[in-house]
Amino acid sequence: MQKIVLIIITAFFFAGCSALKKSAGNMVRDKYVSDADIINIVLANNISGKNFSITKASVTAKIDNVTTKLIASIRHKTPDSVLVVIRSSIGTEVARMLMTGDTLIINDRLNKDLIIGKPGVRTLKYGISPDILFVILGDVVLSPDDRDQKATCINGNTRQTSEVNGKVIDYRIDCRKQKALEANVEESIFTEGIKIRFDKFEDWSGLVMPKKIEIREPDSHIVISIEIEKVDAMWNGNIDFMPGRNYQIKRLR
Repeated sequence: MQKIVLIIITAFFFAGCSALKKSAGNMVRDKYVSDADIINIVLANNISGKNFSITKASVTAKIDNVTTKLIASIRHKTPDSVLVVIRSSIGTEVARMLMTGDTLIINDRLNKDLIIGKPGVRTLKYGISPDILFVILGDVVLSPDDRDQKATCINGNTRQTSEVNGKVIDYRIDCRKQKALEANVEESIFTEGIKIRFDKFEDWSGLVMPKKIEIREPDSHIVISIEIEKVDAMWNGNIDFMPGRNYQIKRLR
């Protein structure tokens, strides 16, 4: 359990808490646009520019032959604050993470550790950062130089590649839904990186997200399946983080 939870926090993600209003999503319908407009619309569909709260997501993590089920939620407050809470299947909090553009704090309740650092530090697997977090949630993150790339849709899909914070991300984008279907995040030519697949897109009051997410890391034989169940797209509260008392402080460098 401890190993799986730590991997989800540091290598991948997830977060939140309760919300004021929980809304059901609507199916995202196909919309036909010109190739010249695809990238602009895809970027406009990103959720990173909006406040929201994912109030419940079911997580199944498999490492080799060990399977663990967890409950996760996520709160995002613009411009860059993300709170991540992970609970056991019976609802006991096991960890939470606060991440901003320049701060990373993890409350590890299993080991009674308070981990402090900065997003992107190499101590963390893949140097998790807000950008990578939102890629996992289905956003297409491109460097400024790549935002003017021209899309060419073939059989309803287009591919885009961009280097973001030292990581090469290759996307397969659905031209009709204007959202990513797959994202491959590579940090080194010597590893296979993270492979992410998205399915069953829904629109929660203008917040377009995949309902199902699958994350694979072939090198470590890790598979994480996420099903987003409840979303509050109108959430506009504050993010608070209470560090654990008498926790051992560990600094990431």
